[in-house]
This record gives sequence, structure tokens and C-alpha cells, in this order.
Amino acid sequence: MKGKLLVCAYYFPPIGTPRSYRWREFVTHLSQKGWAIDILTINTNSKHSNYDSKLMDNLPNELSVFRTYPGIMHHFSNLLLSKTRDNPEFSSLNARTSFRQKLWKSLFKIFEKKLRTVFIPDEAVSWLPFALMKGNKLVKEGSYDVIISSGFPFTCHIVGFFLKRFSGGKPWIADYGDPWVYNPSFPLPEWRSSIDKKIESKILRDANRLIFTTDKTKEHYLNLYPFLKSENINVITQGFSHKEFSESIPERTDKFRIVYTGSFYKDEEPFIFFDALKHIGQISKDIEVIIVGNMPNDEYKRYADNRGLAEIVRFIGFVPNKRAISLQKGASVLLLIGHSGGIQVPGKTYEYIAARRPILSIKMDSADIASLIVDRFKRGISVENDPLKISQVIIDLYNSWKSNRLESEFNLEDIDEFRWDKLADNLERAILEVAGA
Repeated sequence: MKGKLLVCAYYFPPIGTPRSYRWREFVTHLSQKGWAIDILTINTNSKHSNYDSKLMDNLPNELSVFRTYPGIMHHFSNLLLSKTRDNPEFSSLNARTSFRQKLWKSLFKIFEKKLRTVFIPDEAVSWLPFALMKGNKLVKEGSYDVIISSGFPFTCHIVGFFLKRFSGGKPWIADYGDPWVYNPSFPLPEWRSSIDKKIESKILRDANRLIFTTDKTKEHYLNLYPFLKSENINVITQGFSHKEFSESIPERTDKFRIVYTGSFYKDEEPFIFFDALKHIGQISKDIEVIIVGNMPNDEYKRYADNRGLAEIVRFIGFVPNKRAISLQKGASVLLLIGHSGGIQVPGKTYEYIAARRPILSIKMDSADIASLIVDRFKRGISVENDPLKISQVIIDLYNSWKSNRLESEFNLEDIDEFRWDKLADNLERAILEVAGA
């Protein structure tokens, strides 16, 4: 055994989120390398909006998972994010939506606009006392070499902060998916940002190592917190499972299918893309857009329907990861909407690369990392977030597809640098450095 790790991850299988996929893969590969790993996470059930039992398959037998009560907000959020995947066939959410669903969707809008800001650092804070009680017991009974926390939610980093103290000062790594303070995807009022910055500053001073998913996020934090040292920060991107993608069977159709998987953030909403679909003319009868993922409210569907796109744009809700991969691999084109500011990159970017399909990347500005990656690997076409420009690119891609030239116009070869097993090697090096410090 190389050593023993305690990983605090609120999102972990069977919940399907980017953070969950990341740490499912990391603990699997680290276990194969000889690490003993304990996971501190939440207890959930099949009613969770992102529940995917298949994510539990193939987890290492040696892995010990300790689950605790998730806190009251977990239940409330799960009701607000009620599943939209009841129909396994492609279908739009229709007018027969129940009164209960409408009520919860209305409550979600209120929660988003009025209540989210009172939960510091996030709504997972209601899990904090239960995580600390269990975590304290674990560090007292176990002999851990390194503690790791996975955020979002950033409550996990608060847990990591205290677990380091409970353990007598064991090395602690904080793994970030997105920025905590001044996150452009989740803007907060100034009073909240000030509070969060004070909390995060204390946490960052105590962490032995930080991990971010982009170089720009690292640069952002070095500018925001001058006391940080560059040598104590690693950049490990999101990735993809080579095994899952190689074994998955593409789900195809006779139509020109554009597929989007995942959520929409405030700075990557699809409204202009929907406007673009109004300008594609007669080819619209041969095109379908499939949007996969839980949508907290129906504003996107309503917007598309109001523009006469109900027969083109289909929202199918959350699907198991295996099917999401099949849809990605079977797409004619994958839709990617990036972030402005050059700090964040959607995790789906790397999955799209693994799917080996052309990518239509809508860039928010010249610093958009997702489009830079697509351009770097010649994986697709990047276009400004303008309806007329987007519609012309869609028409061009459709014409290439219609004439069987689509695949030959892009580099769709395997790219290995974002494989989870390769990224786990980078993580292990960081762990060994911290453990030996």
C-alpha cells in the first residue's frame, strides 16, 4: 500500500455530476496504483434528480464509502430539481405538467433569485455538521496520509479545513472545479462576495495544495490572493473515461442531429442559439436538436417553443451517463457553449473530444477556453455568439453532412492527454509531493 487517503466529496456515485465523475475516476485509478481510499460523502436515494445507479459499477472493492445525512437542503433542492426523464423516448415537456411540478418550479425560481445568497458558502452547508461529526470519527480512527476535498460545493473545503485540524495537521489538498469567489457563472451581491472571500482566504492559507482545472483559474487565484504560491497549485483538467467511450455504442438517427449534454449556466444560455435556428430555412425539416440534462425550470423550452422550434428542439432531461455518451458518439454535431473571461471551461468539452464528433463551439469572447481547445485540435468550428453567424455555420455543417464530407473536414482522431488515467498520474504526483512535505 502506497498510503491512505480521505476524500471529502459531496457529489459521488450514484449521483451523476461532473464532480462525481471526476472523483469516481480518480479514486478508481489511485486504488489501482495501490492507494487505500476512504470517501466521506452524502447518503441519497433513487429519487435524486441526477441518480444513476450504474455509476456504482466497477468502483474498487477496496474502496470504503462513508455516507451521512445530507442535510435538509439536499431534500429541498432535490424536490425543486424534480426529474424530467420519466419518458425514455425523446419528447418535449408538455402542457400536462402537474400542478405539483409547476409549484416546485416556481419555488425554484424564488430560491434562485431570493434565497440562494443566504446559504454561505452554498446550500450544502446544511450537511456541514453531519460531515464534521463523521469526519472527526474517521480521522481519529484512521491513519490518513493526505486529506482531499472536492468542491463544488465549497462546503467540502470547509469540511477539509476542519478535518486537517481534527487530524492533528495532516496534509490537505483542495480540488476546485470552478472559482468560489467572483465566479462569473454564479454572480453574488457584493456583501456576499466579501463574506465568501474572508472565508475562502482563511481556507486557502491552511491548504497544503490547491488544484484547479484551468491555467486561467490558477492565474485568477494568484491575483485574487497574493499570499498564494504558484508552486503550491496544480492544474488538472476535467477528462473522460477512455474505457467508457471505447465500449459505448453510438445512438444514431437518419436526421442531422445536434446534441448538447449538461446544464446551462447564466453566462452560457442557449437563447441566441435558438434564435439562430429560426434562420436555417428549409433544412430545418431535416434537423433535430437534442438537449440532455436536468433543467431547473422550463424557460429554455418555453423560449424555443415560442419561436416555433417545438418540432426541432427536444429536451429529454437527465439520462444515465452511459446513454449520454451514446448520444454524444452518435451525434452529427455536438453543441458546446463556452464561458467568457477565459477562466472556466465546460467539463463536457473533454467528453466531446472523446466522442470524436465535430463540435459546434459558440464562443462568448476571444478568451473562451472551450473554443480555444476546439480550434487547437481542429475538432470543429468556433463561432461568435451571434444568431446569423451561428445559423450559417449550422447550414454549412448540414451541407457537409448531407454530402458525406463532415467527418473528413475535421481531426477526429483519439486524443489521450485528457484521459482520466493520465490525469490521475498528475494527481498522484501532487499527493506524493504533499505527503512528503
